[in-house]
Amino acid sequence: MKAKPKTLVTALTVFGLLAVAGGKLWAQPAPQGSGLAIPMTITATATVQQPDNDNGTVDTFPTSTVKINTQWFVQQIATAAATNFPSTAVLGLNPDGSVSVFDKKGNDLYDVSTNLMTVALDPDGTGVWKGTSNDNTSQASFTGTYLTALYYGPDNAGNILTVWGGLTKETYSLSAANVNTGSQSASDSISVTAVGDGFLVSSSGTNNVIFSGTMTGSVKGPE
Repeated sequence: MKAKPKTLVTALTVFGLLAVAGGKLWAQPAPQGSGLAIPMTITATATVQQPDNDNGTVDTFPTSTVKINTQWFVQQIATAAATNFPSTAVLGLNPDGSVSVFDKKGNDLYDVSTNLMTVALDPDGTGVWKGTSNDNTSQASFTGTYLTALYYGPDNAGNILTVWGGLTKETYSLSAANVNTGSQSASDSISVTAVGDGFLVSSSGTNNVIFSGTMTGSVKGPE
């Protein structure tokens, strides 16, 4: 049984939860993952600090609001890669632990994790899971809650965004394995409620930013 990828881009965490009792430390195996790439939809609202305006009497510190979504990331990644992606391109989390740009047919167009974006699902291995796994049929169904971290940038413009701890809910299932081929049907859905900070670059310079948003995705198919 393969272990569920818990940290994308960096190492895979095979053992999830560390527990202490009676002075002993042990690891509980993390549940098995669906093995599917998940296309992700990102929607966030950022509050940006703008340069102050001092008129000699009153010093005003303005802010502005910026919407950040999947297509914003895809465009920035395209600029960094010196290429163009289809207008329908999305970001996806691969089962091998990388982040890629996909077209609408699911083709992997560009590996983002090499130099631009890192997503870590349950990086500390402290996720909590509820479900069952059948050792005879390989059928499984789990729901988990854990924290997700996201690190983006710097891109060509100098933008940097960091999610320090996004509350994540994930539900996945695997059907019983086909007795002849061993194949399984799988489904996986994930929802991250995130807050973070960083820097956005505009004509006014490099500005502090605080943001909140969601990252969601779901997929069904053969494992």
